[in-house]
Amino acid sequence: MAAKTESAAITITSKTLFKLLIASALTLGLGYWVESTIGWHAIVNQWQTLPLSTLLLCFGLTLFSHTLRGTRLLYTYKQLPSENPWQAMPVLGISFIHNAANFILPMRLGELVLPALSRYQLSVPIKDSFRALLGIRLFDLHVLVTLLVLFQHALLGIWQIPLIIAAFLGLILLPWFGRFEFLSGFFPPQFHHYTAISITYGLSILIWGIKLFAFYTLFTAFVPLNLSDAATGILMADLSSALPINGFASAGSYEAAFAAGLLLSDSYHNALLSAIINLHIFLLFSNIVAAALGWLILVITPKSSAEKNRA
Repeated sequence: MAAKTESAAITITSKTLFKLLIASALTLGLGYWVESTIGWHAIVNQWQTLPLSTLLLCFGLTLFSHTLRGTRLLYTYKQLPSENPWQAMPVLGISFIHNAANFILPMRLGELVLPALSRYQLSVPIKDSFRALLGIRLFDLHVLVTLLVLFQHALLGIWQIPLIIAAFLGLILLPWFGRFEFLSGFFPPQFHHYTAISITYGLSILIWGIKLFAFYTLFTAFVPLNLSDAATGILMADLSSALPINGFASAGSYEAAFAAGLLLSDSYHNALLSAIINLHIFLLFSNIVAAALGWLILVITPKSSAEKNRA
């Protein structure tokens, strides 16, 4: 038995290392490809043409979307059984770090940051934080796919409205799934009643709506493009983070998914590539700032105080 356990551990480690090697190759490959085709110097020079007011607006909106993510996590944790009130600041700090780690680390490894920090800072059981995270990610996926459907009228035609109706019927049925005993062990806490579903989903719409507006504003400041096509590329790029293998900070996969979204409407051309890369750089920078802010919040919030949130 011990030999089998050790063998399994070695296999898991080997798979993880293999994926990390692929992620490193994708990241280095993107860097080399950009340098050989466009040149990093040309990419950096484009930022000199961007108005400072546009940059500050988009950066502020992006950080605001991060704050809304923290608010959503706080509300989600309030759905968990607890005799003590939750403090907003440590939850916000954890959310900032978690979302940044989820973007920067490949293969969704950053998702592990939320249960780890929640256990350490807030004493939330690992099982509860995973249930909360599952609900959040399902809402994110629902909003992203629904937005994609909304922006694909030309492609979907008469099927657009039935698909949207079916998507929202799924939300109405969510509490009923909690009645199945085999789902009770990992059923998300925000799925139990319609008030929690409405608030969490409403926050999810705000998060992605604000982020989409900020990214569209920044992207079109580099290269003009209509809203429908640009939004499709932005949403597809965000969905690419769910791929089992991608580069560090989604390097390579982000650009490929964005371009694939533009190809859906035949609007891709080589001039857009530099704008895609610049948007990716902005996303990386904003996540690094968010992670730094999250770390600062946790540092100035005494752990002993945070632990009182959860027995």
